[in-house]
Amino acid sequence: MRGLDPLANDDVEAQKYITAILHTYKALSNLPKLEPSPVVNSLFQALVEICSCTPTSSVVTKVLTNPYINEIGAKLQQLCSTGEFQLEKYWSQKIYGAATELASSQGLIQHPHLLVDPHRVLMSGEAAHAALQSFPYYQNYKELTRLELNTVLAVKSGEPPSTVTFIGSGPLPLTSIFIADMLKNDNLNKPITIHNIDHCPKAVALSSALCQALGSFHSQVMRFQCADASDDQIRCPLQDSDVVYIAALVRSIEGQKRQLITHIASQMRPGALLVLRSAHSLRSLMYSAIDLERDVSAISSLQLLLEVHPYHDVVNSVVIARICEKRHS
Repeated sequence: MRGLDPLANDDVEAQKYITAILHTYKALSNLPKLEPSPVVNSLFQALVEICSCTPTSSVVTKVLTNPYINEIGAKLQQLCSTGEFQLEKYWSQKIYGAATELASSQGLIQHPHLLVDPHRVLMSGEAAHAALQSFPYYQNYKELTRLELNTVLAVKSGEPPSTVTFIGSGPLPLTSIFIADMLKNDNLNKPITIHNIDHCPKAVALSSALCQALGSFHSQVMRFQCADASDDQIRCPLQDSDVVYIAALVRSIEGQKRQLITHIASQMRPGALLVLRSAHSLRSLMYSAIDLERDVSAISSLQLLLEVHPYHDVVNSVVIARICEKRHS
């Protein structure tokens, strides 16, 4: 009896992934809108589950090089980007609404002078935090932020970072919120500043209002700025930051990402760290992968330190580089 051909098995498994991805893509692209709903939520959850699987490298290669998958690649990432924005917008409004509804019921909005009552203010913040924790990907973001921050602490000499800039913070700046919470105990004698930058005015307005609703700590440490990532007006926060994050969906088109990384790195001070969100394996169908040679090593002002790939519920990989000392001619 002849043994099973492992290559044939790979073909069968790869085809299963290809069929599932194409089916999910078609269902998502046929929807009139991608605002959260049972159907939209179910389809994106299915896509996350498919892309979070860890088949063999042979199967992954067959899937990623399939002509039908290549044809939809950029469109699928755009759907993911739109869906993520709509999800964050919905939950940011919901969380803010939970706090303001309680504040209104207690007279904190109609009678602002009552804000001197710390118990009522605390209850309003607690309502916002409770709503935030019900966000469906809350734990995933928390684990990703912990992975990134622990990696930063592993390669950063000296004290923990106290000034962080996040580019592409979106309507729901969960990563920035978690960074602030995690750094709070590490910087007992130093103020923390998290500078959030997004090109969308709606996202900036929502995220700023959300952090106000979360209470005094987050409203004090968070800064928000509506600007394009390549604008000169963000030069100051970049120069002042110990660490700069670039979100996975910022300039995800090939070529644009490298240009952005080059520009951001040129504005940062020597010794500061640049954190890039990437993706590997099938996860790169949802988020573009950072090409280490093209996007990092080829940039003279950057020293590549490490790349970390998760193999559990966390979707994004992390790439960390250090800004080199400027060379004098």
